[in-house]
Amino acid sequence: MKKILLFAILACLFVSCSSDGSCEIQIDEISFVPDSENDKTEDRQKVSSIFEVVPGKYELAWTKVQDMPQTQIYNVSLKLKLRLKKTVKFSQKALDDIGNKDSWSYGFELGLLDADGKQDRAVQGFYFGYKGATSDGSMIDKDEKMDFVNFLQSKPGTEKEFELNSYGMISSTGDDCIETCKNAKSVVCKVITDEDFERIYGTIVE
Repeated sequence: MKKILLFAILACLFVSCSSDGSCEIQIDEISFVPDSENDKTEDRQKVSSIFEVVPGKYELAWTKVQDMPQTQIYNVSLKLKLRLKKTVKFSQKALDDIGNKDSWSYGFELGLLDADGKQDRAVQGFYFGYKGATSDGSMIDKDEKMDFVNFLQSKPGTEKEFELNSYGMISSTGDDCIETCKNAKSVVCKVITDEDFERIYGTIVE
């Protein structure tokens, strides 16, 4: 009887944990695109040349944080090592706003693309300093934001690994963030215009 009970408990633990997992994705470069389909790529030449990815295999991981009747909410994390190409001189206002929840994107929104170059809505955007889906509802990691700012202010050639977070879901309507992660083949980064970046954050040193 005790063995049967122990087996049942272990089985329940396995089921409850089996929805968490990870996979590897080979990332050789980041494609930079306008944050709006109606905008021009040439207006983002400076922003798109601030950093690049260090080619290699990177981990995508998913952790369930909330289980609702028709939807399961996941935190999806992506590790990336970046190499700085151009230094950013942040304005004092931008530095003072690091703890502000409305300033966490810095004009960069990363997403996963499948083999056909499509981005699935089951995994939302990845941002620097964003905690993703959390059980306590918090969104901002000020230390992570500061790490990214310090990286952008360092010398060209500096390399640093970041762990970016996103919000994922599995729903009754067909969304499946785990399949999206397993099918991911590349990364895209939506960026704001050079003019907006330098107006909001600081100067990109040529």
